[in-house]
This record gives sequence, C-alpha cells and structure tokens, in this order.
Amino acid sequence: NNDKAEHHNSRKTKKGFAPKLKWIVIAVIIIVSVSAIILSLSNNDVEKVKDSVVMIKVYDEDENEIATGSGFCAFESDYIVTNFHVIEGASKITIVTDDEKQHVINNILIFNEEQDLAILKGSFNLTPIKISDGYDLKAGDKITAIGSPEGVLNTVSTGVISNADNEYQIRITAPISPGSSGGVLLDSKNKVVGITY
Repeated sequence: NNDKAEHHNSRKTKKGFAPKLKWIVIAVIIIVSVSAIILSLSNNDVEKVKDSVVMIKVYDEDENEIATGSGFCAFESDYIVTNFHVIEGASKITIVTDDEKQHVINNILIFNEEQDLAILKGSFNLTPIKISDGYDLKAGDKITAIGSPEGVLNTVSTGVISNADNEYQIRITAPISPGSSGGVLLDSKNKVVGITY
C-alpha cells in the first residue's frame, strides 16, 4: 500500500508540474521578446545619436590634412565639442557628419588646453546630445563610445566603466583608437558622460 501511495504521489507531482512548466516557458518567451524589443529600440537610439557625432579633419596652412579626430554636437545645434589636442595647430578645420557631408568650422568659441577641451562653431544644424549629470557613475555601468578611429567615420563600441573614482577621468573597457579623441561617451540612456581621448 505504501508503494502505491508513493507512486500516486509521484504521478500527482509530475502532473502538477506540467502546467507550471508551460507557464515558465511562456514567461521565458515573453522576457526574450521584450528584451529583443528593448535592444532594438536602444540600437535605434544609438543610430539617432550618431547623427550628432562628427569626424574632425585638421589642415595646415597649405591645406594639407595633418590630423583627424572626433567631436559631437552639444549645447547648441551649431556647436561641436572635442578635445583641444585634436585641433591644436590647425589653420583650417572641417567636420564630416554621419551622412558624409562636409562642413567648415568658422570659429573656435572656447578652448582649455589644460583640460583638453574645445567648443567649435560652424554653419550646420545638428541635434545636440543631452548631457548627463554624471554624478552616479560607478564601475560596471554600461557605456557606448562613438568616434572616428583611424579615420573610420562614426564607429560604435560598447563596454562598461571599469573605474569612476577619479573626479575628472573615467576608465572604460570600450575599445578606442587614435582618431577616437574628442568622441562622445554615452551612458545607458544615451546621455553624454564624457569625451573619449
């Protein structure tokens, strides 16, 4: 009788587990679908941000190209933020937008050599990227870097913050190369948290 009872109980457990398994499978499918939708929306957001990131070309007095770097639109639709060292010594500066159109920079509005920052102005109309307050950055946070390494226009790389303890510098795992300097570093909400260099 005991054997029969145990067998009965075992069958009851398996029978009760089948509907639970069905709901678990449905829940997993829903989670995967929602994640795919969120990832797709996130990718679309990055594509939109790319429209506000530019490659910077620097020329000497003879209009020979001497350097390339990166920059991004912030604050105003005709402003480009970049590193000072990207434009240092330039006689002429142009930018190349994500649609591969070229624009001349008319003015260096402000620069700070010590902090390696510059804001440029030209005759173009881009969408400024929103600036994050950046105060709650911590190691492990996901980030996206967009720039033009080695002159390759608007390359996207992703990673995490590996160290955010320094007030002025963030160490990241996203790969960047020469030419990425002046590019934008975005948080998970695609807001500016830094400038790559």
